[in-house]
Order: sequence, then structure tokens, then C-alpha cells
Amino acid sequence: MRARDARLLAVVAGAFPALDTAVNIAFPAIDEHFDLDVADLQWIVVTYLFTYAALLVPAGRLGDSIGHGRLVLAGAAISVVGIAGCAAAPSWGLFLAARVVQGVGTAFLYAGAPALLTTSAQTDDARGTAVSWFQAASMVGLTIGPIIGGPLVEWGGWRAVYWIRVPIALALAILAVRSRSDALAGTGHSVNVSPRELVRQPGFARANLVNSIANAAMFPTWLLVPSLLVDELGLAVVVGGVVLAASPALSATGSLWVGRQLADRDPTNLARSGLLVMATGLALLAWTGPTGAVAAIVTGLALVGAGIGIFSVPNMHVVMASMPLDRQGVAGGLSVMMRTLGVVIGVLAASALFDRVEATSGFDAAFRWIFVIAAGLALFGAALTGDPRRTQPATPRGASPTTETRSP
Repeated sequence: MRARDARLLAVVAGAFPALDTAVNIAFPAIDEHFDLDVADLQWIVVTYLFTYAALLVPAGRLGDSIGHGRLVLAGAAISVVGIAGCAAAPSWGLFLAARVVQGVGTAFLYAGAPALLTTSAQTDDARGTAVSWFQAASMVGLTIGPIIGGPLVEWGGWRAVYWIRVPIALALAILAVRSRSDALAGTGHSVNVSPRELVRQPGFARANLVNSIANAAMFPTWLLVPSLLVDELGLAVVVGGVVLAASPALSATGSLWVGRQLADRDPTNLARSGLLVMATGLALLAWTGPTGAVAAIVTGLALVGAGIGIFSVPNMHVVMASMPLDRQGVAGGLSVMMRTLGVVIGVLAASALFDRVEATSGFDAAFRWIFVIAAGLALFGAALTGDPRRTQPATPRGASPTTETRSP
């Protein structure tokens, strides 16, 4: 596959699943339509995330075998079925079943997209930049989601946030099909890298652990801020979607900025800086709370977004550089899986704690407690990033000479 074709397909494939953030601003409408409790909304997130988290590594292995382009094509086709199923679901149970199908498609897309980028890059510095493209594409999708989600819910109901993505998924599938035939071919072989050997790679296990912690700390902004903006502060859904978009918009900016720094700066220091910025934003949201000004909430969301964007690129670079080029599907799957695991833990823990505190102390106290804990988690992750001299990526044994990497 030509590098330009690989980048285009991978960037679109990375951005498309992130459009699911349009659903977050539709939570209140879905809640009302199916007559749910607030706690039930977690299953919209959990069924989807658990499915694609469980399948990311197997999907990565499949992509390394059959070709990452073919994996993206399959992911786009499955996503069409899942998204259309959500849009047409007549009951809560069928809606969740369709979310599972959607999760399968997302696993294929997220395992294939970063591997397309890194395998098409020629140098280690170029691979670091390629990772930033994937992260930025995801964040652009996250930004667009709530911006379009608000008007769609306002004018077409919550089902519109699903119907709008069906033609986009079809376009992604067509883009994959129209790629050159050699873009869809797999390697036909792979390098055997044992889990024990991977864990021994400097920084590999630590980077994955911190990735989970960071995303567990970040996700309460997506779970609770929509209810804060629409239900507590009384903002229109359209305005709420624009406010919510502040976080991923700064994430995309942070990802692109930090991608240009990887050639000259240590990835560990960059990752730690991102977590400290994110902790500042989470602490500001906790201090502001439901009684604060919208400007302060936007500032907090922006800091959280910028922080996770700055953190994610160097963190993923360490993980991807730990695998040879013909196992980049597995590497990308592992990185996204650990990110997703953190999100699932964050959703479950935040939902459980929020319900318990709200029952006795109200929304205000529950909201503040969640974000105080989230800020603490981000600081804990920053402390765990470790010694830069001990976290440089290395090439596993069994990799071919062309896959060796140098320290950024």
C-alpha cells in the first residue's frame, strides 16, 4: 500500500468510531425514551466498550495475518450493521444487542488503523508522528461527535445520532475496497513474541498500566458532564454539545503538537506532563462543580482534553515500538485495549460511587467527589510514569533488522 493511501484509510478509520461521542449528548433523550434510571445509562457505554476491548488483541492478530486493510474493511461493514441496529431498535434489550455488534466493528477498526500507519512509516521518528495522526484523528472524531449530536437530537431525536453514521461507515468500506489490492494482503507470517518477553520490554507494562489509569480518570467527563450541562445547568442540547467538544478539540491539538516533539524529547517526560495538565483540569471541574460558571467548566474540559492528548501519543509510541513491524496489529490492539479497559473501569466505578453519594448528599456533592478522585488518579498515573532512562522502547527478540528502533 502506498503510504499516502494507508494514512488516509487509517485516519478515517481512527476518526469514525470516535463519532460515538454524539451518543453521550443523547443520553438524556435515550433515558427518557426507554424510561431508564440514570445508572442504566452506563450499559450503553459498557456493552460497547467491553465488546471491543475483549476483541482488540485477537483482531490485531487477525489483521497481522490477513492484512490491516482487510481488517478495516470488515470493521466498516460490521459497523454498518451495528449502527443501523441501534438506530432501529424497538426495545432497550435490542438496542444493547446492537451496541455489541457495533463494538465488534470498532475492534476491527481500532486494531487495523494504527497498524496501517506505523507499517507504512519508514523510520522510528516517522512512526511516532504516525501515532500522533491516529490519536489526533480519534480526537477529531470525539470533537465532531457532540457538536453534531446536539443538533441531531434537537431536530431528529436520539436515533438520528446513529442514522447519520450509516452512510459514513459505508463510505469507509468503499474507501477500503478501492485501495490497491496489495494494501489488503497480510504478511502470511508473524514473529513469535511471548507475553513474558513483552512484559520485560522497558516501559511496556508500565505504559499500558498508566494508559488504563489515565483513561479511567478522564472518562467521568463524558459520563457526568452531559447531565451537568443539560439537566443541572439547563443548557440547550446544542449548546451542551459544543461545550462538551472543548475537551476532544484540545486533545487533537495536543496530539499533533506532541507528535512533533517525539524526535527531540523523551516520551516519558511528555506523558507525565500530559497527566499533570489533565489532573489540573479535573481538579478545576471538582472545584467548580454544578454551581460554577460555564466558562470555568469549559476551561476544565479543555485542560483535561489537552492533557490526555499530550499523554496518549508518547504512551502509545512506547507500546507500538515494543513490537516488530509484522505484529503492529497486536501492538495497536493492546494499546487501545488498555485505554478501553481504563474507560470501562472509570465508568463502572464512577457510576457506582455517584449513585451512592447522590442518594444521600445530592448531585453537587457526588459530582465533586467523582472529580476529586479522578484528579488524584491522574496524579497517581503521573507518578507511575517512571524514570525516563528505564522506559525507552526496545525491539523484542525475533524481530527482523528492519524493525529495530532507536530511542526518541
